[in-house]
Amino acid sequence: MDTRKNYTEEKRIAHLKQIDFDFIATHFRKRIKQFLRDLDVYQDSRHLLEISKRAFYLQHYLYNMSYPDTGYEAISENLEKQFIKDHGTASILKDIQYRAYTKALERISGPIRIGENTFFVLNKITYYRSLKGKWYSVDPQNVFYFIPELGTTAAQNVIALLEQQYLPTRYDKIFTTWKEKNYPSDIRYALLYVHGVTTPEEYFSKTVEQIKILIQNPVSPESLSVLFDQPEHTIEMLCKRSSNIVAFVQQIQEKKVFPLYLLRDCLMFAEVQKTLELLNNTSHTGNQIMINRGLLSRNNNDQYYWTLSVDAIYEVLRNNPRTFSEFYKQYVNSMRQLEKKYPDMQRLLKNISVSIKPHIKDALDTNQKIVVVDTGLQGSITLLTKYLIDTYLLNAPSQASTDMYLYVVGDWFKKIFNHRYASDYYPIMQEIESFCRSENLYTYKKKSFETGKLEITMGSYEHQRLSNLELIVLVMTTMIMNESRLV
Repeated sequence: MDTRKNYTEEKRIAHLKQIDFDFIATHFRKRIKQFLRDLDVYQDSRHLLEISKRAFYLQHYLYNMSYPDTGYEAISENLEKQFIKDHGTASILKDIQYRAYTKALERISGPIRIGENTFFVLNKITYYRSLKGKWYSVDPQNVFYFIPELGTTAAQNVIALLEQQYLPTRYDKIFTTWKEKNYPSDIRYALLYVHGVTTPEEYFSKTVEQIKILIQNPVSPESLSVLFDQPEHTIEMLCKRSSNIVAFVQQIQEKKVFPLYLLRDCLMFAEVQKTLELLNNTSHTGNQIMINRGLLSRNNNDQYYWTLSVDAIYEVLRNNPRTFSEFYKQYVNSMRQLEKKYPDMQRLLKNISVSIKPHIKDALDTNQKIVVVDTGLQGSITLLTKYLIDTYLLNAPSQASTDMYLYVVGDWFKKIFNHRYASDYYPIMQEIESFCRSENLYTYKKKSFETGKLEITMGSYEHQRLSNLELIVLVMTTMIMNESRLV
């Protein structure tokens, strides 16, 4: 660490981000080297598809790093420069993914499971069947998406061959069951619109009342496309995404723990849990709380303290911890050092801890295990929340323990996080986080937490309208899966 007097905090952040880059870049370069070696070694379709899939995941990790406000734009840009230096092209991962898949195509015929989808390969062309029963070709570069980009419609003679061997998927069964219910084709209630500023708790309370209304007034999938003026495949795509959220929440419930869902991305997870409770007349303890990067700022939403906490993670990873316990112990030490060095950060984290306590009161009173839940990818806020609970709220040995659980984990965290994630299927995380309810329904009102009350600013009318559609599909999907035991 540079200890010169003129070494500013901004330079320290830059230095720590270099640690992030070094760790991630080393991982990417090792994986690419392995991919290229395996392409020459393996000739069977199973290994080739695995190479193609892993290259696709890394390609899209990199792509998402380039988004504004991720904190990793420079890392993404510098990685691509490194790829040009190493391989003569910035698109080496895309090239590997395409080469491996097209090589596998030469050895595949018939139905094949790729990621969360079942495709059919005929004459080296990959076909996908929509939930509405229509067949489309899919470009090799799109096969690993959770919702593949659809190409041209298959010819009638090809469709006849495909249908002969097609076996319905879980998604087909859910969507078909929903259609066969013959629910009403109109919405007989007011949609949920909240204007201006409110709190996450107040909004969730209104959402629960809306869920109760939706359960009593189901609606058909066909009518939703018309009522909300949506393209043909929108409703089935929302149903497919929703079914994975339902399945994930069921996993959480089976653990018999107290889930603390992090908002905004986990709002729909909390809504599914409440829907299942209402449908089954049960009460699974759990709660949700808003802790995000904007909250971990000095001023102007600079996310400064979040950056420090992320860099603490990578500093620990650089030490090659062998287990999660070893990793977390070092992470705790790093966070304590940060709090000691930055009194304002410590003051903020203590205040956040105070705000967490009411949300986990039931767990504290009953000594339940608290599991902090988020979508992923690296679990920076998840780890921080666990740390705050452990450090400031669990003072007695007899009190509840904590853990974390991610919907999707990043490739370079799989070993350390071990069983603390549901999947490494990265495309599905992108789909969940692209929901309007995850991205645009509301935003943290800057500096509101500092004034003593965390508040949110509701999104536009159009964003809330689309969020209403997503909530309807989410509740209908949950109802179908719960009733048909498709969870």
